[in-house]
Amino acid sequence: MEEWKASLKDWKSVSIEMANLFLSQSEKYLDETVKTFENSSRKTNQLLTISISIITFSLSYLFDFKSREIDLILIALFSLIISMFSILVLYKNLFFDQIGVKGNNPKNIIKEKFIPRGINSNEQYINLVLNVCETYQKRITRNKEVNTKRNVRIKRATYLTLLLPVSIILSKLITIFI
Repeated sequence: MEEWKASLKDWKSVSIEMANLFLSQSEKYLDETVKTFENSSRKTNQLLTISISIITFSLSYLFDFKSREIDLILIALFSLIISMFSILVLYKNLFFDQIGVKGNNPKNIIKEKFIPRGINSNEQYINLVLNVCETYQKRITRNKEVNTKRNVRIKRATYLTLLLPVSIILSKLITIFI
């Protein structure tokens, strides 16, 4: 990940209004990346719910020893396998992704470098706002990377879930030739 730094040569010429606009726009964009993350979490949960339900039904059918219809056993088996792969694909979406959100820990912003001697309070404020914007850019970049990976996993799991009807066709074809 390439780290971005503001390219302002004379940051002291930035007005408070302009600094506030920079901050506002940075926060809005960061919020959008957080909303995208939340949306992918909802999709992940929906796909997991479908997969877990199919696994439960498939296992209950496979362990019902009274029913021995070979085509239904094959459907349950293929559905079970597809749903398990779907869960494996989504696994990282559940536990491993972290994103950046708005705000800063005081320990990260209450520092001498943001309040250098020899500049007035307006310049100190602008200096701090520009540094916060740089921090937000790092979070935005990280969030976009995380969201891209999560969406790839969701697409793969969705494609796998879309294969479930194929399990019915495949099992019927197999039973025809047995």
